[in-house]
Amino acid sequence: MSKQQLAKKFFRQIGSPGTIDEKVEKLAIEHLSYVNVQTDKALMNLAERLKPASIEELLWLIEADVSGRPPLPKGLPEIAKKIKERSKELGVYYQGPNPLITSSLLLQHSVLETGSRMDAIIKQAYVEQLKGSFSDVAGGISWVRSQTFKPLLNGRIIIDAGILPPSNKVGKLLEAAELAQIQGLFVDHNGALTWAKNWVDAQT
Repeated sequence: MSKQQLAKKFFRQIGSPGTIDEKVEKLAIEHLSYVNVQTDKALMNLAERLKPASIEELLWLIEADVSGRPPLPKGLPEIAKKIKERSKELGVYYQGPNPLITSSLLLQHSVLETGSRMDAIIKQAYVEQLKGSFSDVAGGISWVRSQTFKPLLNGRIIIDAGILPPSNKVGKLLEAAELAQIQGLFVDHNGALTWAKNWVDAQT
């Protein structure tokens, strides 16, 4: 039985209404997860899973839980105190993390143009943000630039290799090649040329 199913079963057992507030449900599911938080990555992922609840609200629940178990002293366990301090430093104490890298930011910094490539980078950037690969916009932009696509094919290569003569077909081939490279259909120069020849053959 999943954590979510256990939480719902508990709510039924105590006679809660049929519809449980999403915040309450998330807090119930994650109320013991804090004991395994040892890294920034784990803390960021906890803050993400808690949405729309927050670390602040989770700590309220932890304190209430601990304080209601005499003879234990009232207050937060030491690990929860560390989570409180670190989550404030990471900016995820009052609300879960928001993506630092957005389309408007990438356009503002002229890093990428709008399209499927940008969408893929933004999704991966958020994964890396939750891993702790970067924690601010400057770090995020640096990460994106490190991932910036470097094409293996260009018009001169296509023409010099005799794959196509100068024409508008070269541009169409390069557009298709960019997507193919992003998808991992080739990873080196020879593979790129082989893919390009096959693409031309498929068009005829």
